[in-house]
Amino acid sequence: MVAYIIAEIEVTDPEAYEEYKKLTPQSIAAYGGKYLVRGGAAGNFEGDWQPKRVIITEWESVERGKEWHDSEAYPCHTSLPFPLGKGLGVRFLERIRPVRKWPCL
Repeated sequence: MVAYIIAEIEVTDPEAYEEYKKLTPQSIAAYGGKYLVRGGAAGNFEGDWQPKRVIITEWESVERGKEWHDSEAYPCHTSLPFPLGKGLGVRFLERIRPVRKWPCL
């Protein structure tokens, strides 16, 4: 079942984060994942959520995403100087059925 990993971070060491960004895509691809959202402007329409940097990746399953996250290939398990940011949350979602357009939720 398709799954998504959603991470929100606040970068505190931009130089180290640039190195992290170079390493992460190949590690994600090695586990079959792909980026859907990587940085860019983020905001909200309702509520008080104030996102800093949001990353969304797609995986064939939650298990496969977790394998990547727990693997030595994940750049957080390298010798990069950590912390390079504040992790504000890493979450996963499963897509149960294809997304449909709804007139109103």
